[in-house]
Amino acid sequence: MSEFITITCRDAPLASLDVGVFNNAFDFYHRLGDVDESFALFNLMKKRGFHPDDTTLGLMFATCATHQQFDVGLSFLDHLMTHGGYKPTLKVLSGAMQLCANSKNPDGALELFRAIETSGAFTPTVETYEPVVFAYARAGNVTSAWEIANEMEEKLGRVSISVYNRILLACVEAALPGRALEVLGIIRHKDGVAPDVISYNTALEAFVRAGERAAWWRKNNIDQREDGDADFDDDELGSDEDYHSEEAEQENGDSGQPTRSLDVAVEGTLSQEYEVEQREKAAWARASVIGLLEEMQRSRVKPDMTTYERAIAVSSVNEDSEGVITIFDRLIDRKRGKDAINLRSDLVSDSSFAAYLVACTSLQDKDRVVEASTLLHKWHAATGQVPPEFVVTQLLNSLKVLGEWRCAVRMLPDWQELFGVPPSVAVFNRVMEMCNRAGEHQLVAPIFATMQDATAYRIYPDAESYIQRIYAEEQRENWVAATDLFVEMKKRFPSEEISHQQLQKVALGRYRLRQSEH
Repeated sequence: MSEFITITCRDAPLASLDVGVFNNAFDFYHRLGDVDESFALFNLMKKRGFHPDDTTLGLMFATCATHQQFDVGLSFLDHLMTHGGYKPTLKVLSGAMQLCANSKNPDGALELFRAIETSGAFTPTVETYEPVVFAYARAGNVTSAWEIANEMEEKLGRVSISVYNRILLACVEAALPGRALEVLGIIRHKDGVAPDVISYNTALEAFVRAGERAAWWRKNNIDQREDGDADFDDDELGSDEDYHSEEAEQENGDSGQPTRSLDVAVEGTLSQEYEVEQREKAAWARASVIGLLEEMQRSRVKPDMTTYERAIAVSSVNEDSEGVITIFDRLIDRKRGKDAINLRSDLVSDSSFAAYLVACTSLQDKDRVVEASTLLHKWHAATGQVPPEFVVTQLLNSLKVLGEWRCAVRMLPDWQELFGVPPSVAVFNRVMEMCNRAGEHQLVAPIFATMQDATAYRIYPDAESYIQRIYAEEQRENWVAATDLFVEMKKRFPSEEISHQQLQKVALGRYRLRQSEH
């Protein structure tokens, strides 16, 4: 197609070409995301005597943005203005400011905006202010974004909700949920504007981002402590400085031991204080999120799937299992003290469901985990969609951890009706593994048979299926059956498809591994 475009634009009679023809070609390269071909076409366009219009440059900027080549687009505009005598329109300048925003270059966006002001050729509008606010938002500069919004209000007499939402985005990038709540409070008191669902969703995202940063800090702090302990062990091998320190400690008796103990005690105290602080932050975040959801209800702002997804993610990232369950109960409209629920399937996302299962498992709430299979069935019945594999996997993992193998076994015969798809071999393997862990080895053989039954599912077992079946027979001391199955497995699957880890699970496999070593 690129070759056809080049030949057409290069060889077609001038009378049959116009800017619109070239713009169609630029649109093709934009959808393709081909920056090089786009610039080659621009050179060909100039060579044939056609001048670009706003649409041309807009498509070229958009193509640069598609491939994250923001600086290329800005350099291109600068070249046109400096060497080509091009005078960009307000639309083109707004597009250039948008490029600055996407490249997190707020100073460049502000410079272009001030150039528009001082030129006197254009009057700044909402469309020119918004990219500048967006640029500062992408950089996480809440203060500067506010300043531009205030200037906009002074000169234009109003600020749109989209601009306020950009300021909320700055709170997200800076991971400042408290500031996001302040911004929402200010919007509420402004005339002619009110928070919309995007406003609330963005504020919720600020809480998620703050939780993610805290989780990252916790993880890296633990890693650094572990590395520090390793370094300490290595240092004990001794440098000259360490040797003299040890001599000094020997002269002072065993004074080094209390010092080390004091360090450990101080570290433990700090760790406890940090844990208390984290719990307080998680509780504040949960209360704030519930407050936002209630405010949306009072203001009749309809939440969407993203609203609840982020609300649940706030508690999830803060390891607040109670918070996850509290918000999920609001989502399914569970009445206090009642089993009645109203599953709003249009608001339940995959990640929300998975986070709920993780939280229930963490709290060892068996009743909720068992009930989750019913909720997942209701979701499937309402949406007609097949539950994602990672949600089903999490459900099985939760049942396994909590020892609810009976629920897993009961689901197998009705799996297709429950979830709209037959159980995979991985599902069968997981259920057989649960039965083995629970000591219910007598159930594995019928499950193994059911998966291959043509009247049921006709799922072909893999190596792991055989391993689970062999393990069950070994535990029941049915050595003849176990041996026959082991031989059958070796015939059906090449050696590379049966890992050493799998063979280690069964006595016959361990015996075979020992034989191969000698």
